[in-house]
Amino acid sequence: MSFLKRLKDNVAVNRIEDEAFYELVLYEAENGPRRNGLWAKAIIEAGSHEKAEAVYLKLLAQAMKDEAYLSKRVAELSTHNTSSNQISKKVLNTPILEEKEVDISAGLTSEELIREILDKTFYRKNIHAKTLKEQAAIQIERFELEMELEELPISELRIRYRELN
Repeated sequence: MSFLKRLKDNVAVNRIEDEAFYELVLYEAENGPRRNGLWAKAIIEAGSHEKAEAVYLKLLAQAMKDEAYLSKRVAELSTHNTSSNQISKKVLNTPILEEKEVDISAGLTSEELIREILDKTFYRKNIHAKTLKEQAAIQIERFELEMELEELPISELRIRYRELN
């Protein structure tokens, strides 16, 4: 196979992978919690709230690509016993800002609590599902949890919601 054909093959595969990746980005943007740091940066870069959504998607995509890359690198480095390596140290020691504890569950209806619990439980799982089979299994698991949650009194839903935060 010629070099040019291999190059075209790689470009085509990359475009298909990109499409699947951006589907995950859109899913997280619509269903996951908004990343306030990225949102603030998007507003600054866009110059207005109206234009910020597109910039936010672009920033979110880059952040998720960075997370995937760093996750792979940390896994690679940990299998080679290179704990002294600068990359693994930096990634493993990166501080994560803690969110302020605010109990908003008191103002939510049962339906809203169920949706929040489901979204918080499954949005990361959906991002990491690589095959249709994995995605289908996650949807079944989500449906089963939803049925279970619908049977609970609102006080129990509030407890579950708080446990996730």
